Amino acid sequence: VRNGTMLHHLRSFISLAVAHVTDCQLCQGLGFICGMCQDQQVIFPFQLEHVIKCPVCQSCYHKECFIPGKCPKCIRLEARRRMQEEPLSPESPDSGESDESRTLIHNMDTDSSPSPLVGSADDCR
Repeated sequence: VRNGTMLHHLRSFISLAVAHVTDCQLCQGLGFICGMCQDQQVIFPFQLEHVIKCPVCQSCYHKECFIPGKCPKCIRLEARRRMQEEPLSPESPDSGESDESRTLIHNMDTDSSPSPLVGSADDCR
């Protein structure tokens, strides 16, 4: 440490590691795309001079792009959480019932004629 060889070795190691991450497709797949500017240049949390992590969701953004409290991932997660907490009414589009099934059920309830979907007592023999 005192004569500077450790510092030289660490700088050399860091240069090799960064070069590997830059050239390795697998490592590139583990990086991030800035969710604010959508620049296709992959960024990594270890790029401390240029990258910041959201303190809530840990997503990475360029320092100049990130606005605290406006993280796109946190906003999406919060919206999804709120949607999952809302009770679905039968009329809501996401309730799982289609307009056709509601119409069929309504017709079965209000129509006194035999339904083609329901057999008669004679069919049970």
